[in-house]
Amino acid sequence: MPPKVSLPGISLGVLLLAVCAGCNDDATAPCDGAPSSGYPGRNPECVTIAEGVWGDVWFWDGDFQAVCPQGTVTPAIREMRIHELAMPSDVTPAPGASFYTEVTTPLVATVRSDRFGFFEAGIPPGTYSVFGVEDTLLYANGTGSGGEICPVTVVPGKVTATRFDITYRASF
Repeated sequence: MPPKVSLPGISLGVLLLAVCAGCNDDATAPCDGAPSSGYPGRNPECVTIAEGVWGDVWFWDGDFQAVCPQGTVTPAIREMRIHELAMPSDVTPAPGASFYTEVTTPLVATVRSDRFGFFEAGIPPGTYSVFGVEDTLLYANGTGSGGEICPVTVVPGKVTATRFDITYRASF
């Protein structure tokens, strides 16, 4: 069973900083074992690709409201689908916020996160949309400044870090 991180008593400001911060570059999780306590993701040194995207998938469950937050953040094993950049006009919404039944932009890569939530995909430079598979639906809860769905940009010769938060069972 993957490790869980409890967040009782965390302030809303700290929580929002954690949700919006993206990848934690100070992670010290080893590549061949369980992540270090307090951080459910992998260490950037675990990345084996030279160009593309890597990240952690976190499942947020519970009440994270400011008064007395009670919830867990757990690394998640998920199929991750990376599409050419998608706008709202490129997806078919499903019932429930951030869920989709179809993405019409071309699929670039499909990878699976490990038990620590870690995934990586060697993809060429460009801007993409990242979706996680939840049962039969696609999930993506972030947008870029121009409305792009869960965007990530890969620059030539670099590996871009991202964090994919699954928050539909959390209240903030």
